[in-house]
Amino acid sequence: FISGGTTNYSRGWRFTANANVFVNDLGASTPHPSGAQYTLTLWNFASQTVLAQVTGTASGLNAWEWTALSSPVALTAGNDYIVSLWSETLPYYYSSTTAGSVWQPTGTIQYRDMRYANGVTANTFPTSVLNNYMYGVPDIRYSFDAGNGVPEPSTYAMMLIGGAAAFFVRKRKK
Repeated sequence: FISGGTTNYSRGWRFTANANVFVNDLGASTPHPSGAQYTLTLWNFASQTVLAQVTGTASGLNAWEWTALSSPVALTAGNDYIVSLWSETLPYYYSSTTAGSVWQPTGTIQYRDMRYANGVTANTFPTSVLNNYMYGVPDIRYSFDAGNGVPEPSTYAMMLIGGAAAFFVRKRKK
């Protein structure tokens, strides 16, 4: 990646969730100096609404830095989303990419296109499209469950049935 820039920019990418997943963290790799802040946003593409937004603080190490969401955000299979990075600080990373690039995932999360907007605020939906480039570089971390350790209601039902069966089997043996 090469560093370049403008101020008050939003850079990100649109993707399709090919499975129901939960986004737990938003992250970025930036060439920002230590202490510089940036905003990461997860958008619903169809409605252009914010699903999650966090502020990150650069370490100055040009490394991936992650910020946990206060609660996981459910993404629905078949729907499109955008993850973006907004900053008023120079610079940002960019690189040309080709189809099949590591920056264009094709599995559970499927890359669609790069999105951007210049001279905007953190709450501006990035509508401009640029093909064969990756700018930003924001990303999501996701899981296939909400990660809260709470079993589904059907689990409770199975435990109740199993407990009742054990009770009646024991009672019959006596």
